[in-house]
Amino acid sequence: MFKLSLCFKVILIYVLCIISVNAQNIKKETGIKSAKYTNAGIVFTNEKKDAIFIMENNSIKNKISGLGVGYYFNVSAKQNKIGYKIITENGLQIPCYYDLSNNKSVNLSSPVQSSGQVFINSNGTVTYTTGTLLNVIKNNIPNKYELGYYANLTPISNNDLYIAYNDNNDQIWLLNLESGNKLQVTTDIKGHFNPKFSSDSKYLMYQALDGEISIYNIDTKTTNLIGVGFSPEWANTTNNIVFYKTEIENENLTNTDLYVYDMLLNNTQKITNTADRFEIDPAFNSDDTKLVYSSIYDQNIIESINNDCKLSNLNVIKINSDVQESQINYNFIGENKLSLNIPYVHQVYDVPDWHSGYSSCAPSTAAMLIGYYGVVPPWSGTCSYPFSHVNSYGRYVCERYRYRQVDYQFTAPDNAGNASWGGFGYMWSSGSPYSNMANYYRYHGIAATQTESAPHSEALTEIQNSLPYTMCVGLTSAGHLILAHGLGNEMHTLVFHDPYGDKNGTDYPAYNGQYAKYDWPGYNNGFENLNTVYWCIKTKYNLPTPVADTLVDDMEYSTGFYLNNKVPASMLSWSDKRNGGYLEHFWYTTTNSTMYTDKAYATWKPTLTKTGLYEVQVYIPNISACKNAIYKVYGKEGLKVVSINQKAYTSQWVSLGKFIFSNDNTGYLRLGDASDSAGTQIVFDAARWVYIDSTTSGVDDSEISALNSFYVNQNYPNPFNPSTTISYGVPSSGHIRIQMFNELGELVKLIKDGNISKGNFNEVINVNNVSSGHLFINIVFTNSENGITTSKTIKAMFLK
Repeated sequence: MFKLSLCFKVILIYVLCIISVNAQNIKKETGIKSAKYTNAGIVFTNEKKDAIFIMENNSIKNKISGLGVGYYFNVSAKQNKIGYKIITENGLQIPCYYDLSNNKSVNLSSPVQSSGQVFINSNGTVTYTTGTLLNVIKNNIPNKYELGYYANLTPISNNDLYIAYNDNNDQIWLLNLESGNKLQVTTDIKGHFNPKFSSDSKYLMYQALDGEISIYNIDTKTTNLIGVGFSPEWANTTNNIVFYKTEIENENLTNTDLYVYDMLLNNTQKITNTADRFEIDPAFNSDDTKLVYSSIYDQNIIESINNDCKLSNLNVIKINSDVQESQINYNFIGENKLSLNIPYVHQVYDVPDWHSGYSSCAPSTAAMLIGYYGVVPPWSGTCSYPFSHVNSYGRYVCERYRYRQVDYQFTAPDNAGNASWGGFGYMWSSGSPYSNMANYYRYHGIAATQTESAPHSEALTEIQNSLPYTMCVGLTSAGHLILAHGLGNEMHTLVFHDPYGDKNGTDYPAYNGQYAKYDWPGYNNGFENLNTVYWCIKTKYNLPTPVADTLVDDMEYSTGFYLNNKVPASMLSWSDKRNGGYLEHFWYTTTNSTMYTDKAYATWKPTLTKTGLYEVQVYIPNISACKNAIYKVYGKEGLKVVSINQKAYTSQWVSLGKFIFSNDNTGYLRLGDASDSAGTQIVFDAARWVYIDSTTSGVDDSEISALNSFYVNQNYPNPFNPSTTISYGVPSSGHIRIQMFNELGELVKLIKDGNISKGNFNEVINVNNVSSGHLFINIVFTNSENGITTSKTIKAMFLK
């Protein structure tokens, strides 16, 4: 028994799932695949699909090696040939068949950019594609048909009349080789693949991309849906179909069993019922008296006597482990046509160490997407495995945070039983990623549309529009969530960020899931195949209107705004609102009681093209806020501190004063949560720098006069220890606040805070328990006659 990560929906009575194995009991899929009968014995491929093995009398007799040879290979109707294709070292493709009578391979074409799989019917007629051309070789006479697009699977009916194939929208078509007429079999919005004719050429079986099996009656043009199953195969003497299903219980894969659908009785019968074997890929022999199949997790082939769908005399054939050894280079193809620069999050290695991420493919995929759109600030966390490193978005997978007025306090146990929050808790606390993932995107301000069994054309459109595409696919036995964001050089190969690693490699999981290439179901370019596409999510995020470099909004995380969420702060320290602020968003937190040290803070850093005098303004939204918000302005003349009563303003720009800034872009503005009162809201929204002129001497005499001759003299003595004195004057009664800050902008001491009368004053300042260095004394005066607030900051040196 092992733990799963589920992304499921109900299709009839079947539940589609995502599997991820338990951290303490990882079981890799290393079994035999696609076992089939031939005249020479049983053939099969390995997990990597890079070899075809021929077994006779319990020993491997021959094999075909090469990239992609095991994908969609098929045995001819007379079971004397194997149709396949091989990918060369430079990425070209060659359609081939292997003649079992003389153990020789035959190349049907020179290497081409894209070829199709080779099919051979009971008359020996051969079909395959080269590019958009369908090649049909009948009685050694070749004919070509233009399909208009490339299709990889083009089986031919045994009566030589029909070719089945899928178009670029993954819809199934029939081509009548005599008349040349084309008939579209499927017309729904789902994608389809894997067409197969019955032996009597009367029926066409095919699958939707999510695994639904349908049977099309060619004469009556009617379709019968028989439900979800995998690896379906026709019987050879009857119109029965054999396939396998999986069973899910309490988020665990409890079993896989084989089933037979009887067309005459129109029913499905379960033909295995084992608790310890995960049966897959069944196939009948030529007269349907035997059935061969394999298991997901072991190196066995099982052969059974078939007696009216009652299996007996099981013969378990153990295969040597060396069939799994892969010598193929999976990195032979060059640059991708297109890929997006998306931050990567590994579900196991980029999350906090306490979180067992083996079932976190969905929230990890979501973290990559919200990171790409830049809707949340980076939230760095140190991870220990496979080496010590930092990831900027992995904490969103499982830690609690707030965003757009949603508190991600939803809790669900992870793979090891640890209570987890964030995206994981939201998706699993009630329901599953299938029911919750699109809403998770929407709650982050991202438009999201979920589609079922979406065709390749939808993925192509999204990626070409630079929109990452969330996909729940059959990359593993029961599914996996990954993020598509690029196109390979090969047709129907997509580029992904796989949060579990690159399945093309030898290890899975592994810390190499960026830019992994996987082939679309029904296609084979030598990469691991998605196998099925259960459901997908299209997303779009409307970026805020670009603003001038002198304006820094509170969501410009990569272009000037920094929201500190490092210890002792975290994203849980912050709350936000998605209306009422500048561009309809602002952050807020509560003031702390230290009076000296910020626990949470933010900075705004503009891009200025010229040195000069700027008026710095901040936007105060409509919220009951802090009376003493301490802004630190770091300009060309050093630190200056300005105290603002945020509570006095409502949805307006507020001036902090005029300051000189250099065009070297080293200046910035900082606001933290330290204040003289605890537990009040303090807001963080946009800031802007309004250019005044090119002066380099600060505020001139006329401005000082306009401010009614408020003055502050340099402290004396300077340097000092332990006390110093400042003198200042105010032109009228009003309110004065005198504070001292260190070089980090932390409040060291509140010296004076109260009402004052007109006059000149001396203030003695005593300092204790402070490290040697520069201190900044900030005096803020509010004139009671005209309401003008002015401030001055002087630099003092404290020496112990």
